[in-house]
Amino acid sequence: MIDGLGRCRVDQAKRLLPVLGDLDVAVAEDLTPHTADLARLHGAADHWGVALAGGEHTLTARDQHALLTNALLDVFQLEPAWCGGLATSLHAIDTAAALGVPTLPHGDRVAASLALASVCTAVAVPALEWHLTLEPLRQHVFTEALQPADGTLPAPTCPGLSAPPAVPASTAPQVVIA
Repeated sequence: MIDGLGRCRVDQAKRLLPVLGDLDVAVAEDLTPHTADLARLHGAADHWGVALAGGEHTLTARDQHALLTNALLDVFQLEPAWCGGLATSLHAIDTAAALGVPTLPHGDRVAASLALASVCTAVAVPALEWHLTLEPLRQHVFTEALQPADGTLPAPTCPGLSAPPAVPASTAPQVVIA
């Protein structure tokens, strides 16, 4: 999977799709900055076997529903921290699954995405996004960092989205009792 960060024009994205297909990239997220561009890319993406993903910037349930029902996404990628929280995200995942669109939760809040994936079917949420460069930096501040093993993460077994941050003793606040 690659993230285009919305940096391509449609003509550039169309030229990029054969390259991605040749590299066996399965999913291309946000190649262009506008959701409307998906209609212009869909046929080319299908031809090269690259699924088009988007949705992390749909911030309301209404926008998520509109995006999913226009049949332009192959993969729905919502961000639970930005898109209304866990309850709204579950509803959006259910909507996507009913339409036959798998969801790969965005990787900005991996613990929330993992919590969602753990309560959904593998058909509805077959995977979640793990930023290879960013996530190790994010995880180093937790006492119990999430660490993938063989491409998987263990599902949560207790309440809460993650362990508390680790605060070194030298920088921990001191409370004076008078």
